[in-house]
Amino acid sequence: MDVLIIGCGIAGATTALELAKSKKRVTIITRSDIFDSNSTCAQGGIVSRGKHDSKESLSRDIFRAGRGLSDKKAVEILAVEGPKLVDRILVDELGIRFDADFGLEAAHSTKRILHVADATGKAVMVALLAALKSYKNVKWLTYHTAMDLVIEGGECQGVLVFDQKQKRVKKLLSGSTVLATGGVGQLFLYTTNPAGARGDGLAMAYRAGADIENAEYVQFHPTALANPGRVKFLISEALRGEGGRLKTPGGALFDDLAPRDVLSQQIYTEMLSNNYPHVLLDIASYRTPKFIRQRFPTIYRHCKSRGIDITRDSIPVVPVAHYFCGGVKVDLWGRTNIMGLYAVGEVTCTGLHGANRLASTSLLEGLVWGVRAALDITRQQTPRRVDGDVSFLQDSLRTADLAVIRRKMQRIRKLMWECVGLKQDRSLLEKGVIRLEDLRKDIEEIYRDSRLTDSLIGLRNSAESALVIARARLS
Repeated sequence: MDVLIIGCGIAGATTALELAKSKKRVTIITRSDIFDSNSTCAQGGIVSRGKHDSKESLSRDIFRAGRGLSDKKAVEILAVEGPKLVDRILVDELGIRFDADFGLEAAHSTKRILHVADATGKAVMVALLAALKSYKNVKWLTYHTAMDLVIEGGECQGVLVFDQKQKRVKKLLSGSTVLATGGVGQLFLYTTNPAGARGDGLAMAYRAGADIENAEYVQFHPTALANPGRVKFLISEALRGEGGRLKTPGGALFDDLAPRDVLSQQIYTEMLSNNYPHVLLDIASYRTPKFIRQRFPTIYRHCKSRGIDITRDSIPVVPVAHYFCGGVKVDLWGRTNIMGLYAVGEVTCTGLHGANRLASTSLLEGLVWGVRAALDITRQQTPRRVDGDVSFLQDSLRTADLAVIRRKMQRIRKLMWECVGLKQDRSLLEKGVIRLEDLRKDIEEIYRDSRLTDSLIGLRNSAESALVIARARLS
């Protein structure tokens, strides 16, 4: 095949769509169904250009949110190319009908966020994937788990994947390989991220020798619903952009439009200091019930199913792991330091976000770098390669105990939450790194001696990615 894309959020799907238009033979692999991505879950919207907005204004907001650590060239590319691509691809080509009003979210100085109520990501992904389905030169391999990149002579030639249904390992070879595997939220005890956000792409790239940058910058979202369980339902910052206010149970107000990292830390400190189980987000006191139901139908329905009527009640919220601002280092065209290997979306570090992502720039980054990577791949004269099966004697191995896999995954999550999370304690971090190193060695032994499953592959990748992040925080 010409190009292999691992993952299918907005970044992977955009890359695939642009390559399909140029007649490239593309294969997309996903470990689950095609809608299992952070992109599909995105509520807030996608940054565009508001009525009284400018590229300079957007650039300033990105730098301010990122603590001044954003890459100037990456910021300029997003600010200049992003709004044009929203119009060309999402509006003109895909026909997505965004709401007429621009939204406002934290750390934005003006209203510039396009949205489809509070389910923007779903609207974008439904349109993107439908367009991709119309191309005969695009092949789909769902329920295939990426294991390791195939590196020969310092060049990436494809990937080893585990076919979950046939229980077989396959070697998929390609002229170019694109990592679009998403984030790392599932490495933490509490997150907004879906099951696939377990650091697979980061781990594979790291083992292959790819450069990793800013891995210490994991963003925590300040407002997730304080519901039971590990995965928390996101309460979009758009509620605060529309007038909602954050308060402690004691009634003290927060700076609602502060950057996410600042606000998350403030909330976490308040909760620890006062033994609060959560804080409260109140939009009912500031907006009419009709407006709330129309503007936030997804959030309204979900909270109502939990016994919370957001047109009357305050919403109990907590900060949780949300977005990976670091990752596989790429240049302005999505190229890694390994020939033949590209990376796009949340798995990457383009330098755009610095230490903290500005709200609603994630979908736009995926769109922009998806287009740029496809453009660069199209310009390359890469050879087509023939795929092949890998001899893998599964029958000679024992089956790993699923309960053991779950316990070890939970151990990773607890260590990351307690030692590498919102609490800033170097001694805890040092102990966490040591324990994660021991845990990874133990998991590698299980991996070598056991039959492959998606859960086992994910456990190995999670342990690797957790260590990469923890060590980066320690340095």
